Amino acid sequence: MKRVMALLGCWLVGGLAPVFAAEVPLPTAVNSRVINAELLALWSNPAGNLVLVAGADGTLRRSSDGGRRWQQLAVAGAPRIVSLVSGTGGVVLALAEDRLLRSADDGASWTVVDFPAGLQMSSVVFHKSSGAWLAASTQGILRSTDGGLTWRMVHALGRDTPMLALTDTASGVLFAGGAQGTLLRSADGVSWTALPTGETTAIARFAVLPGRRGVLSLWADGSVIGLRPDGRGMWRSQVGERTFPSAVAVDPVRSRVYVANSLGQVLSSRDLGHSWTTALVADRLYINALHVDPANGGITAVAARATIARSLDEGEHWQILSSGLPASRLNALQVSPDGQQMLAVGSGGLTLRSEDRGRSWSEQHADLSRYVSDIIGVPGSNTVLVTGVDGLLMRSVDAGVHWWQLKTGMPAEVSLQSLLHDARTAQFLACGPMASILRSGDGGQTWRATQPVPNAGDGSFRQLIADPDSNTLLVLGSPGRVLRSVNGGQEWTVTDAAAEADGSGIEQLAALGRGVFLATRGDGVLQRSTDQGQHWLPVEGRLKGSLYAESASGFAWLMSAGSLRRSRDGGLSWLPVQAPAVTLNYMLRTRAGNLLGFGSAGTILRSVDDGVSWQAQPSGVTASLRKPLLDPATGDIYVPGREGTLLRSRDDGRSWESLPTHTRGHLSRVWLEANGKVLVATGERIVRVELP
Repeated sequence: MKRVMALLGCWLVGGLAPVFAAEVPLPTAVNSRVINAELLALWSNPAGNLVLVAGADGTLRRSSDGGRRWQQLAVAGAPRIVSLVSGTGGVVLALAEDRLLRSADDGASWTVVDFPAGLQMSSVVFHKSSGAWLAASTQGILRSTDGGLTWRMVHALGRDTPMLALTDTASGVLFAGGAQGTLLRSADGVSWTALPTGETTAIARFAVLPGRRGVLSLWADGSVIGLRPDGRGMWRSQVGERTFPSAVAVDPVRSRVYVANSLGQVLSSRDLGHSWTTALVADRLYINALHVDPANGGITAVAARATIARSLDEGEHWQILSSGLPASRLNALQVSPDGQQMLAVGSGGLTLRSEDRGRSWSEQHADLSRYVSDIIGVPGSNTVLVTGVDGLLMRSVDAGVHWWQLKTGMPAEVSLQSLLHDARTAQFLACGPMASILRSGDGGQTWRATQPVPNAGDGSFRQLIADPDSNTLLVLGSPGRVLRSVNGGQEWTVTDAAAEADGSGIEQLAALGRGVFLATRGDGVLQRSTDQGQHWLPVEGRLKGSLYAESASGFAWLMSAGSLRRSRDGGLSWLPVQAPAVTLNYMLRTRAGNLLGFGSAGTILRSVDDGVSWQAQPSGVTASLRKPLLDPATGDIYVPGREGTLLRSRDDGRSWESLPTHTRGHLSRVWLEANGKVLVATGERIVRVELP
């Protein structure tokens, strides 16, 4: 049963009741979208000019020019859409994990089919012979005769045998497969007959054979059962020992069947599935989609590692045309009616396009699925930079609509942790590995590496800060080193900031202005420098927590678990503050001069007396909150958080509203466009919000 539920988790795409009806209009205005959502499904109309792409985080986009330009469509919430299926009369259904979406105009507008929780749909098919829709669910087969508006159960099964796959055939005969070897046949979609299989595993998918010669049912353990249209004849074969058949394609011209599996193999059959030959595309490469070009018999495979492979000899030999990062993947493939244009989509919004029948490919949208650790804007422009794991260093010049990966010359596995704009030199700096610091003098277009001192230590750099009153830059290394530069990051020296005895422990740096810096350690030792970071001395007492420092006032706060301390003398002495016993991680000074603190479990504290006393403010969320941002022009405050949280206050932090992000991914940083009309939130996702 665990195997069945694992398979079902791959296909779950909606929750229904045995009978449901009514449609709920979706919002007409879209003011946010996830830029790097995973793309899972593609669809096009018969003419090929209308294309839909769907995926996680409520992503549903439409193109009217064959996939060259896209428009985000309005979708309520953050559903994970895994399948797009069309019928007649412009009806398209989009299957998601928690809902069923319906369009009656070829995907231009959408409604949610409103139904009570209960059943979960895994597959939908349009039955051409009757004009009805059929759906496989956790409790049996559902049928709709009004274009997907209402559904009724026509063949009920127990919860132990969920139905997972459906297929129509040229003769109008329907087949359905499920868990525990369940296989059903129907001539009209109303009456269903069970067929004996002898299988104990679950169905994976179907392959409809050309010329009305039947159907192949492919099972999760690699076994194959061939079926005649009348269901009276069966034959068996195997496409691998315990290997999941991950994709299938049929060549109707040459009567060939191709099945890909999770081992990176493509098996081909010249006798309608009775026997198979095996070819290796790439070892352990999970192949997600196959396409056969009927004009020349060429086969295209899209797979994990953003791989596109091609065979011109009926699957015997394969050529890798494109590949990417180990964590990238391509999930779906769509081909125009004439076979000339091809689209492949996958993780992080990755979109590749071919204009020559798959011989060559260009990137429309990069894979941005990697975690974004920092974001910074180029002052006075719509240009924004982000850094993150796996060498992520991206630049957008249109406030986050389009992104370009920047070349660094560094290994792909390097994680870049922090970005800094040095206002005095107009330089941008990025840091990550101890081997180098990256610098850019042209607004982030090009970058060059600067080697720090030879004895900088191992590990990686993780924080860059600047003294607002001098040319001093500091970078925090792990483990436990602080480096200093006074010439815009060209040269660096190691300071005497002391780590713990084991060589680790410096956790955070803060600049108080006028050459004063603070550094926290994991053991509670707080160090202080008054000579622009050259020399450091410990402050008396055990002072653990996160630092917030203000260069204008010289005030500093130390936030630790359940307590808050304040310094009014540049970090030399610290006094406890009266505040609720909560944990804060970030603070912000509002335009009105008040203080706000943000922490775990949706905690927001507010002080109107310069931090002497604090009062809790209702946030309306329970997610942990991250680094806030103040719009100096309006006084509005934005706060990201876990589980897709994005809060805004327009009254100095007294009250808060949640802005839609269409994601449950964790957000940790925000950036505001120069004119205050667009907000970009980053973390596990990149979310672009158009502000009213």
